[in-house]
Amino acid sequence: MKTKERYCFLVCSGCPTPGRSRYTTHKRAKASYKLSKSKYCRFCRKHAIHVEKKL
Repeated sequence: MKTKERYCFLVCSGCPTPGRSRYTTHKRAKASYKLSKSKYCRFCRKHAIHVEKKL
């Protein structure tokens, strides 16, 4: 059985200007949780928590 997935965008939570650093990933369509991952932000120049954001 194939699972339905959708794209979501991850935005850096440590940047002073929100939405500057973006990553794209996918998750299940019926998932009720917000996705958060530790990714590298080139504007902060460090690994920071990136959280899911609607666009």
